[in-house]
Amino acid sequence: MHTIEIPDIGFSKEIPSMVSELSTEQYLDFVELFLRLTHEQISYREFRMLLLGKLLKLKPPRKRLSFLNTDTIHSELYRLSELIDSFTLIIEEAGKEKVQVNLALVKNLIPHIKISDRVFYGPADALSDVGFFEYIDAHHHYLEFVKTAEEEALNKLIAVLYRPEKENWYAQRWSEEYDGQRRVKYNPATVDDRSIHIAKLPYPVRFAIFLFYHGCEDFLRDGELMFGETRLRLSILYDSDRMPSEDDTGLVGVLYTLAESQVFGNAAQTADANLYDVFFRLYQLLRSLKNQQKAIRDDTD
Repeated sequence: MHTIEIPDIGFSKEIPSMVSELSTEQYLDFVELFLRLTHEQISYREFRMLLLGKLLKLKPPRKRLSFLNTDTIHSELYRLSELIDSFTLIIEEAGKEKVQVNLALVKNLIPHIKISDRVFYGPADALSDVGFFEYIDAHHHYLEFVKTAEEEALNKLIAVLYRPEKENWYAQRWSEEYDGQRRVKYNPATVDDRSIHIAKLPYPVRFAIFLFYHGCEDFLRDGELMFGETRLRLSILYDSDRMPSEDDTGLVGVLYTLAESQVFGNAAQTADANLYDVFFRLYQLLRSLKNQQKAIRDDTD
């Protein structure tokens, strides 16, 4: 968090310093301003000033200020707006400076969405409650949206992840059989219908969900996880030929290969297995394969 202090007036306030520290309302304000920036509707300076105003909840003064006071306030606000740089990265592309979101975001800042009288619930932070086949479908629509920017792909990505609440969920959560899932079980057949409803959401809300999912994809490729006392980096999977990042066809192959091993059961049971459990098993298999290959090389030397 950034701490802002103006001793002269006894003002002190903390504001977020990164996207994951934003509230849901602040996050949606941030995404809306970021979209306006990327579409060149506002300058980066305006983006910083407007976002600072949202975070501080600034309101216009009730009485007219003198020129000197106005100039002092604007100078102070501009100085404070430089703190907003922590939300973005400035990169150079084709000889021009471009602003990107500094997105180390795996926290789901939009846990549910409401459309008319229907409420859909999203996945847990870092997709920790997502099933393997659910991830395969989400990954497919994610790649499609990245390549084409077609809103239909975006709507289907969200429709995969956001689903209605289980019937009698509140009572179920106290049961010993409760699996921690508030959402109904993933069913690919319901995605198209749900995506029609999701298309009614304002684009900034949908894009905000995309940014969350994008952050999770980055984490799966580059992040570090702890399984008990085992520390592992999932990048080893993406660096191998077992987890292609350009399309999702290899993921379907992985599903059937694991189903043959019966580690998680048959194909349907493997599809329902937790994403991280599947990745951990793949990690074990890949490490075992690499150790075998190393042993063979050592024997032939």
